[in-house]
Amino acid sequence: MPGLLKMLTAMGFGMLAWVVASVFSGGLSIFGQNVSTSDWWESGAGFLCLPAALLMAGSAILMLCRSRYGRPAHIAGWVAINMAVFIGIKRIGIHSSMFIPAMSFNAALIVGISLYLYLSKSIRNYFLAVTD
Repeated sequence: MPGLLKMLTAMGFGMLAWVVASVFSGGLSIFGQNVSTSDWWESGAGFLCLPAALLMAGSAILMLCRSRYGRPAHIAGWVAINMAVFIGIKRIGIHSSMFIPAMSFNAALIVGISLYLYLSKSIRNYFLAVTD
């Protein structure tokens, strides 16, 4: 497995760990503003992030299995987690002045990840050994 793909796979599991940790932590820091765990979950933000994080973890498993569905699931997971976080942030009332720069950066990140997953020769070779 290529090095950057290992990191993306670990990040897939990391997203789920972040959501699970938000249940037990004392709070979150989002754009430098502290949000209590109860506010995060009572607003529904945590429940929005949970399915997206499960999708990310599922995509990580698919990529480990070299499934042809791993790459599109991973990209969909990135889109879903970013949308869930930004919708959640609006629900808990964080000022939206950071939304445009952050969303622009995340959109560029998703495009970059997508290009890497589909245009990299080492990634194509990794997924050539499809087992499903």
